[in-house]
Amino acid sequence: MNSRPVWLLLVAISLSAFLNAHAGHPEPVHRKSQGERDANMALLQFQNALAADRWDDALLLCSADVQIKAKEWPSAEKFFKDTMPIEHVLARGDFGWPGSGDIKFYGMFETISDYDEQPRIDWFWGMALAENGKWVVDYPPVLLPDYVVQRKALLKARDDKEAALRLALESKVSFVSTRLVPLTNQFTLGQPMLFRFELTNAGPSDVYFEGGFAVHYGLVVRDERGTVLTNTLGPAQIQFSRRELPAHSAVALAEAQDITWNHRITEPGKYSVQFEGYGLEIGEGVPMVGPSTDRFNRTLGEIGLSGLFPATNKFPSNVVKIDVRR
Repeated sequence: MNSRPVWLLLVAISLSAFLNAHAGHPEPVHRKSQGERDANMALLQFQNALAADRWDDALLLCSADVQIKAKEWPSAEKFFKDTMPIEHVLARGDFGWPGSGDIKFYGMFETISDYDEQPRIDWFWGMALAENGKWVVDYPPVLLPDYVVQRKALLKARDDKEAALRLALESKVSFVSTRLVPLTNQFTLGQPMLFRFELTNAGPSDVYFEGGFAVHYGLVVRDERGTVLTNTLGPAQIQFSRRELPAHSAVALAEAQDITWNHRITEPGKYSVQFEGYGLEIGEGVPMVGPSTDRFNRTLGEIGLSGLFPATNKFPSNVVKIDVRR
């Protein structure tokens, strides 16, 4: 599975911008909303009841659905021990993020599988605002062994779909290539140095691509000693868009990319320019889906498969050697 380094860079850029904007300045203080405070108090009351083995009291702090389901068990104690990872729940400090607006449910999850176990199994629960205005504990009461089996089945279904997409991509992306074309025969210090950056699909099947980062950060310039010139663009807001590349077609990712725009070329000499593959993703288009309506995440839907499912391949271009003169 592709780790999507483009998104990692986007996170790094956002973090860098955030730190620069807030350097030396404390974060503004925001008081918790009344609803969040009430929900936190209800959570603490529930944890206190569990910790003191006051099982019936704990059940009264749960939703009506949970209380109805608990009647199928001989006691509230056995019900909680069968359906809830109690130690994980008692270790919960708070919701982990501030709420805002008219929130009626604070979702949480606990990782109940071992640290290095795959797949990772998360158990979902939350604090819900009941019709009587009180906050209650809510979760899908299922035997924990059955919950693990169901969760693994959902994850396997997603993995199988990803594997099928990956297999279909292997043949498609073998026909994809990139090319750099210099737009002039002479390169002079202080003048634009323009290149056309092309993407070609010579195969019989359509593919999809995202290339915003490739244009801004993908072209690598080296001097005659092989030293890479620093890309001076720095953090930037880049619009991502999934585009279709039909079979037997080509598209210009950049009609006239000026390498001096984000590289300082201050000395005459011989240089090489290449797109090495960073920031361009070729893949299979998959339907964009909204968030699941199940607040306990019992249906994974298209998690991880929204918009573009990328191949792991890189698509480096040809190397263009240029002679820069004064």
